[in-house]
Amino acid sequence: MQNAAGRPLSGVAVRFEVMEGGGWTTTADATTDAAGHAGTTWYLGPAPGSAQRLAVTLTTGGTAASFRATALPLKPDSTYLGRNSYIEFTAGSLPLVLSAPHGGTLAPAELPDRTSGETVRDENTLELARTIADTVRQRTGKRPHLVLSRISRTKLDPNRELGEAAEGNALAGIAWREWHGFLEAAREAVERAGGGLYIDLHGHGHAIGRAELGYLLSASDLALTDAQLNNATLEARSSVRALAGRTAGGLAAVLRGPYALGTLLQARGYPAIPASRSRTRPATRISRAATIPPGTAPGPAGRWMGSSWSCSDRD
Repeated sequence: MQNAAGRPLSGVAVRFEVMEGGGWTTTADATTDAAGHAGTTWYLGPAPGSAQRLAVTLTTGGTAASFRATALPLKPDSTYLGRNSYIEFTAGSLPLVLSAPHGGTLAPAELPDRTSGETVRDENTLELARTIADTVRQRTGKRPHLVLSRISRTKLDPNRELGEAAEGNALAGIAWREWHGFLEAAREAVERAGGGLYIDLHGHGHAIGRAELGYLLSASDLALTDAQLNNATLEARSSVRALAGRTAGGLAAVLRGPYALGTLLQARGYPAIPASRSRTRPATRISRAATIPPGTAPGPAGRWMGSSWSCSDRD
């Protein structure tokens, strides 16, 4: 910013505000430096081709500038990195999204340790997510969308609300927004394909060696008979309600029918719950899967709502 004589103006308060497109900025308010510069990072909204506009205003009144941009479509197989590569997103070409929020190991000094909430790492989940994505690519020729948090959970928990996730740290908050922004971009791509599947990978800390598949249903829910499971209330509460609604056999078939994920895993020698003929009480800590029906709306701050984010007490 300069005065009429072309000299830089320092100490001028400016505000950055996204006016169109659903994006966000890392800094809403800034002050010009000795060179008259004030800046922010502008993240565009997820919809390709949509109008995007950022307004820069003086806090004393008046518009200093207005910027426009157009979001480009994701390029399959391209990897997009957030600030300092804390969050990683590889765009896919299938209506399948994989994420691993708790497998990171980076512990940068610029981020303070969290003082509350769960901080235990879900070991090997980043490696598992990458392996699944690579295997799907090898077998189908196409890649799922993949979103990974490379930061240690002691620094950030992207699967929590912002207050608990970052505990007020601005830099951790940027990574949190990048995580949800990348998921929102993946959701947008999957929605354009007519809907798909989202799998959020976690680990468990007990000694029972099995895959535990979470559908936002409790242990008492999973102990019900198939007839009892197939009711509108439970189906609406589950994370696979869209899939259950178009599957013969309803919710019970999705959870433990012959083609249920747990049943297919068990058939290949990997113990899993829930699955066909399994009635064992599941542990508390579980991973989650969710179907993404067309028209699913994002929640506040770009969080992907509609079932995939409800957490058990130990995730």
